[in-house]
Amino acid sequence: MVGERRKLVFSDSSNLQSLRSGQSGTKDLWHGRFHSGHGAKEIVAEFGLAPMGSSGSDGQTYLTVAGTDTEVIHQSPTGLSDIANGFSYRKIRHSINSNTAIEWSCKVEDYARPFSLSIWEVGDAPVDTADGAIDPGIGLYSPITDDQHSGIYQAHWNLWKHNAAFAHWWSKDTDTPQSLASNVYTNVWDLTTTGNPATTAPGFYIHSLYHDRVNHDVDYVFAVKGAMQSGVPTGSAQIVDTSGTTIAEITGIDTTDQWWTTTFTRAAANSQFVAVQIKAPVIGTLDVDAVSIYEYLA
Repeated sequence: MVGERRKLVFSDSSNLQSLRSGQSGTKDLWHGRFHSGHGAKEIVAEFGLAPMGSSGSDGQTYLTVAGTDTEVIHQSPTGLSDIANGFSYRKIRHSINSNTAIEWSCKVEDYARPFSLSIWEVGDAPVDTADGAIDPGIGLYSPITDDQHSGIYQAHWNLWKHNAAFAHWWSKDTDTPQSLASNVYTNVWDLTTTGNPATTAPGFYIHSLYHDRVNHDVDYVFAVKGAMQSGVPTGSAQIVDTSGTTIAEITGIDTTDQWWTTTFTRAAANSQFVAVQIKAPVIGTLDVDAVSIYEYLA
């Protein structure tokens, strides 16, 4: 049985009409978090790369996974590197463990200019060969035993629990986070909207219809990457619906820049409009780089 061969875990593109210039030094751009499925073997990251211009001599774009740099893509104004100095697309492949929380980011150096990024998970090749003898007691019309039923049930149960289908992802495409110095919950995207989100405000729909199983709701992970700039008070993040009901909340975000997580469940339904809001303490500023919400049951 093949669980899943491909799963998109992130996709984003900068506005080409106002594409950022390359920058000196080292910068962290996109960030993401997902849970790899059963049988996952690797992730593939495809970068769109814009011309560097005349600055820099060895532009470098990395995919960083769990704090470790993977393969690097080089750019240069003269084109004497991995790619010519024009608009190009390049892929980086990286092995991962299955059924594991994966945290990644994009790092650039020396005026490299990635403008888009898509990342997808690739499953291991299914086992379709056999080198043993066939049990002579099994024929064409032999019944499936209880033990085999149990094995099939467990396999499907694991796939349902750990498929980790995405509900939403968002990340800044620059090294400047969203910063909020207000102790009122405020929309993370526009840093303006407060209160119950209307469907015209920045937000998204959680679609969970047919995602449940018998007698079980749909389980989610809510993750936010961020940190307080300084001080002892801590920040918070929440998912809220149009009625003002808090669906999930993360509290205690301190000065440690990391992914902060919590879990929540939702009944299977057609869809529900929600927004992500963040809040700083009375004194202090909360920085947020990215948000990730996906289905997963431990």
